[in-house]
Amino acid sequence: MKKLSEISKKIDGQPMFKLLEKVKALEQQGKNIIHFEIGDPDFNTPENISDAAINAIKHGDTHYANSFGLTEFREKICETTEKSRGFRPDLEQVLVTPGANIAVFYAISCLVDPGEEVIVPDPGFPTYFSTIKMCNTIPVRVPLLESNGFRMNPTDIEKRITEKTRLIIINSPQNPTGSVMTEEEIKMTYEIAEKHDVFLYSDE
Repeated sequence: MKKLSEISKKIDGQPMFKLLEKVKALEQQGKNIIHFEIGDPDFNTPENISDAAINAIKHGDTHYANSFGLTEFREKICETTEKSRGFRPDLEQVLVTPGANIAVFYAISCLVDPGEEVIVPDPGFPTYFSTIKMCNTIPVRVPLLESNGFRMNPTDIEKRITEKTRLIIINSPQNPTGSVMTEEEIKMTYEIAEKHDVFLYSDE
């Protein structure tokens, strides 16, 4: 067998999918399972969305689009962001990705060089850690403590900043704890990132 690349050895799967495979086997045996292992809705795709996708295919809307994502979709994202967040991003600031995993990969691989540090919540979304490893960057973990409602503490974040820190990742609502950072905590984290001239990635 031909040798695979060294980087391929650093690619980790997500344990929840291995668990899901076992759970699906139990369901095929007739077992009634309540799923907590993966973020999959307990309802089917709404009919209006399915109809829109089917109509797009039937009308030949199946060719290459703007690599940033459909312009109409990005405009709607700008509009929704303005309503929910109070500011409207410019269209060129909006990039549509095929899921969260690739967005995390883009962010870390574009912002952090090998040997630099990424401050990350622990426990956290498994993709953070696998991508950090694959990109030869260094995870600096911030423990999520019950005493703080399993939220990232800005003080704990700042204590871990070094000359090698390049990126801070915050995740709210947090995966897997479900905790939500307060407005003040998010503001403080932003100010810390500005103070130390590091990037801040907000995974929402």
